[in-house]
Amino acid sequence: MNWNKLDEIEQLTNLIKESENQPVMIFKHSTSCSISAAALGKQKE
Repeated sequence: MNWNKLDEIEQLTNLIKESENQPVMIFKHSTSCSISAAALGKQKE
């Protein structure tokens, strides 16, 4: 799974278009949430 930081609205628009051809998952990471931090940490291993 690739993790890409979304910095611009155009990136989200492109993901919506991409989702017409293949599944796309958007994960909202929160630095103040331990569950979010653990999920991000597991993917970087």
